[in-house]
Amino acid sequence: MIERILLSIDGSEPSRRAIPYAGALAATPPAHVRVATVVERGRQEGTAADVERDSEAQVLVDGAVEQLRASGVDAAADVRHAFIGGVADEILRAAHEDRADVIVMGSRGLTEFSALVVGSVTHKVLDEADLPVLLVR
Repeated sequence: MIERILLSIDGSEPSRRAIPYAGALAATPPAHVRVATVVERGRQEGTAADVERDSEAQVLVDGAVEQLRASGVDAAADVRHAFIGGVADEILRAAHEDRADVIVMGSRGLTEFSALVVGSVTHKVLDEADLPVLLVR
């Protein structure tokens, strides 16, 4: 039975389409959805610099939480951080910390390589996850 869902979003079209799928999974029986996004940090001269802003990430997850709550789903927002190359690991860490039964995410994220069928972050999550992963195209 699915009681806890981690919905990983990044603002891409596939991740936006994943929101109603997570809501449908959470509807019956009622499950909790944690909506997470990972802010990537780069390294410049030995210091960390955000690639994107926390405020933009918060707006992104808050919008998804609002959408889920409007359909009657219990949801909460989570903005996380990782250095470039560590996003998939942070998604998996979030799933384990929340004891998620399933990860829901878009098939590929925000990338310049639009020809990719499955993005590199998604591919790594699929490869390393020890729980089910629902990909939305």
